[in-house]
Amino acid sequence: MAGDMPDREELIRQGIERFKRGELRVYRPLPSLPSPKLNRQRKVKLVFWALFLILTVICLWILKEPHNAELQPEIRAAADRQHEACSSASIICQQFVRLRIPTPATAKFGPPTEEICDAAADGSVIVGSYVDSQNLSGATVRQKFACAVKPSGGDRWKLIRLEFLPWQVGG
Repeated sequence: MAGDMPDREELIRQGIERFKRGELRVYRPLPSLPSPKLNRQRKVKLVFWALFLILTVICLWILKEPHNAELQPEIRAAADRQHEACSSASIICQQFVRLRIPTPATAKFGPPTEEICDAAADGSVIVGSYVDSQNLSGATVRQKFACAVKPSGGDRWKLIRLEFLPWQVGG
């Protein structure tokens, strides 16, 4: 059996002869491909940095200079007028609510931070808030209200509408 096997040198010589005749080809080893996990990680990093760059450019563009700088004083003045109108309307609406509840002396209104206020172009103002007061039985109850008022000259205001709203689940 040992004689049946060609020796190493004979195998090499036969391989070279086969290569010369074109029966064998020399193949280069394939370059190692990155694992799919590494490729996915690279994509995630690329997307992250692209989004970061886009957001940075947008933020710098927004913060660079105020857009429509000539309108800024007008917008600020309009906001100040609306704030002033809402503050006055809130106080007036509280007075109108006190006239409608059974025990006005016990009325405690929600803080201004929990009020909703909107001033319309015609000068009317809508205020939404709540009042805690005692009912005729002495129990404290909370009532939501919506009040629409309009200035009628000087320090006088006209009540357009006052509604007490039902409480809903969750708020």
